[in-house]
Amino acid sequence: MHKAAFVVLLCVFWAQTAAADRQSVFGLWRDPESQAEVEIYPCSDGPKTICGRITNLPQGMLARDERNRDPSLRKRLLLGLEILQDFHKVNDTLWEGGGDFGRKPGRIYLPSNGEILGDHKNAYAIILVDSDRLEIRASNCFFSCMFKKTWVRVER
Repeated sequence: MHKAAFVVLLCVFWAQTAAADRQSVFGLWRDPESQAEVEIYPCSDGPKTICGRITNLPQGMLARDERNRDPSLRKRLLLGLEILQDFHKVNDTLWEGGGDFGRKPGRIYLPSNGEILGDHKNAYAIILVDSDRLEIRASNCFFSCMFKKTWVRVER
């Protein structure tokens, strides 16, 4: 009887943990356009900020950062490159990258053109739309959308 109760409790705990993980921004995400996969994880300063690095590239995609605007960085590998930095938690579904209130601004690096989005004048956000979709947005001070990507969760 005790073994059966333990197994049931273990299954319930596992199901709740899996459901909570799916409601989190953390994990693996794919850009449907480029097919690159990005892992989102807590930055080194703790769970109140998130970062993201490229963990998988589709075959045929550039392996090096050849489009970087800084020529000295064009030979670095894209695999493992941190492309999201310092997004601050607002709530469970919104992380913003603006540098207001003395915080370091979040940054988005776009390997496709070598552009870095991130300063004190613009708004940057990562929005957990639902358990399987994530939006990455950048807007100027007039709230016109300069950049918007929707990523999908990768199941492993």
